[in-house]
Amino acid sequence: AEDAAGSAAALGPASQETVFEVIKSASATVPGTADSVPGYSAVDCSMKCARAGCCIGFAWGRSPCRLFSLGVFGAAWTASDTSDIFIRTDLKRFLGIAGCNQSSLSTAQGSGGVCSFAIDGDRKHKMNSCSNTQSAPNQWVEVQLSRPIFVMLVTLYNNDNCCPESLNAFSLQVDGVECNRVIRQTPFMVANFTCRAYGSRVRVLSLLNMNLALCELELYGHQ
Repeated sequence: AEDAAGSAAALGPASQETVFEVIKSASATVPGTADSVPGYSAVDCSMKCARAGCCIGFAWGRSPCRLFSLGVFGAAWTASDTSDIFIRTDLKRFLGIAGCNQSSLSTAQGSGGVCSFAIDGDRKHKMNSCSNTQSAPNQWVEVQLSRPIFVMLVTLYNNDNCCPESLNAFSLQVDGVECNRVIRQTPFMVANFTCRAYGSRVRVLSLLNMNLALCELELYGHQ
């Protein structure tokens, strides 16, 4: 899930509490569709999504409205006609990150590899802009939030020039409680992971006996 450049106009009648905003414009990929319904505009789609029980957003390029749930939003996106991706404004990227910690610091990067590289807004996949730990079991990176939130989705950005397989197996935790366990056979560059947990500390704990490299961590949720 990538933020669209600039500010996005909110959609939804003033009397309606559910409002949507663009998080990605002219996207060539979209979340899997939970339901397709006829629609003639993004505003029309927003009203239909608001009335659907599990809809948290929709893709709009041309009819139909492609509504999606949190589950498909957090899974792999599929190729599609160019579309704008909208989500509810009560599910949005949380920027109130107060700090971070990590289990250890890699000695291979000199002064680099600090956990702050994973929360600096730099989405580049190069190791010199990523956090990195020593090679050992149970390595982790944790971010502290300025206040507790209900974490619904975590987006992780991997590195592409050294050990991307370090994110092939990890436990995603909120306040020490696992909300998702990820086991993959092949590395990813960017991926979304559902969580659904309330707290103020989000940790990525490696399940491998190697270093843990993480280029960027973004949270989606609400208070």
